[in-house]
Amino acid sequence: MKKTLALLLALMMLLSVAAACAETAPKVNKFGWEIPDETIKFSVYIGSDNPDTLAKHTPAMHDYLLENFNVDITLITYENDATERESMMRAGNEYPDVVLTSIANAVPWIEQGRAADLTDYVTAEKTPNLVKRYGQYLQRLYNDEGRLYTLARSWGMSKWADYAPQVRYDWYLEAGEPDVSTPEAYYEAVKAMLANHPTNKNGEKTYAFGGYVDSSYSVIRTWLSMWGVKQFWAIDEENNMKYWAFTDEAIEMVKFLNQVNRDGLLDPDIFTMKSTEFGDRVTNERYAAFVGNWWICGTYGHEKWNGIYGADYNENMRYFHVNVAAPGKTATYNFKNTNGSRCIITDHAKDIEGILKWMDFENTDLGTRLVGYGLPDQEGSVWNVHEDGTWEYRPEKVQQITTDTSTFDWDAVENLGGQCTFVMSSGVEPLEDGTYFWFDQSCVDKWKVVKDKLLADTFYDSGAFSIITLPVDSMLPSIKTSCEEAAMTAVANAIYAASEEEAVKIMENCRQELVDYGIDELTEYYQTQYKANLEKWGK
Repeated sequence: MKKTLALLLALMMLLSVAAACAETAPKVNKFGWEIPDETIKFSVYIGSDNPDTLAKHTPAMHDYLLENFNVDITLITYENDATERESMMRAGNEYPDVVLTSIANAVPWIEQGRAADLTDYVTAEKTPNLVKRYGQYLQRLYNDEGRLYTLARSWGMSKWADYAPQVRYDWYLEAGEPDVSTPEAYYEAVKAMLANHPTNKNGEKTYAFGGYVDSSYSVIRTWLSMWGVKQFWAIDEENNMKYWAFTDEAIEMVKFLNQVNRDGLLDPDIFTMKSTEFGDRVTNERYAAFVGNWWICGTYGHEKWNGIYGADYNENMRYFHVNVAAPGKTATYNFKNTNGSRCIITDHAKDIEGILKWMDFENTDLGTRLVGYGLPDQEGSVWNVHEDGTWEYRPEKVQQITTDTSTFDWDAVENLGGQCTFVMSSGVEPLEDGTYFWFDQSCVDKWKVVKDKLLADTFYDSGAFSIITLPVDSMLPSIKTSCEEAAMTAVANAIYAASEEEAVKIMENCRQELVDYGIDELTEYYQTQYKANLEKWGK
């Protein structure tokens, strides 16, 4: 009897211990997130945007995270300029727990002691996923004293081409797929295309190339890349730098575009029209080619034409990306600022460990997808997540994004927090399966596959240059602005010059103006900082 009673008592004790353990064991959701007992609550300034748009896109994700993660994140935006707003925040000592900002704008947060010191919080033990995923890029965030005051946002090396020369593909096929490997061959091919299409169906003149004022800076930068210039700087094998306006490459580019203009094949509004007007001209089929960002001719080209032509539309009616390089040069269209932007946890944050617990999760595979794609398992979602943590894309969404983007419901995705609205510390480095936090870069059509393959040798890491900030207490920011304005004015005037000789003279005269503005001082600063960064990072 005593043995039986003892066994019963022992069994009861085991059951009570098991019950207690079950009650205290942390609950883990299907994303692998250990749900905290106390709500992790913090606010985030995400930069300049329309507050009404943010109010539309964030509630679903906010409520989902609160219910399923016990995390309460409030995103904040204002319509005024981010630099101005951040300055106002600091002046009034009224700012949120986290600030997403640029590399340059991060400096005053740190210098004024308003950025939390994260050195002892970000470790392989405390934030293992973040440390592992950041990899080589984490070291770049520590200052000279070895302290960490900021994380990065959208850091790393993506594998998709952002900029490229393009041709109207059906016209290109019609012309017999001529060579486009050099600037001269490219132009001859475009002229052959225009010979078949001198006007659009409305009788309006067609052009070889166009552009728009809100991107004229990047359009010229992309043209220069055809001659191997990197972000307006020529860099030699010893990493010495020369401002683009002083290079032979710039003269060659100007002579090229001046010829296109004198041939009457450059849209005269390239430096004055807005992107919407340029887009309308793309839709109205007025360009045989374009040199610049990859997306705009798709948005206003085949995505529009698909709906306009209906059953008469064929998939070759689109702009196709090609790799054009001057003889002996490697084109440099696709610079990648692997540093990304900055994520500051401010001194107002009361729960740094909780915020970093979330950011550590954001750098897991499922965490990156959640903040990138938006909510799963909902009407309009692009993906599903099962209770065992496995997941898959929704086939119908993959079908749409890779075959007929005009039918894709972006509003539904954005209203579920997708398109990276909630991304704070994750990067653009490919995940283990080669996909990204962008759904449309993770599921790509055959045209994007070809684009990225053709332009693979045009990618380069611009991090050592892009991270350089000019000291605000010096004349360098003013020198930079003056030089950029003078050079852009000169290149526009040179392109429109009545002769090649006049075009070259305009650029040569501009050089003295740049010297007078202080370009040598600016060059010396950039070159010194650039070389120092390369040495620091072991490049």
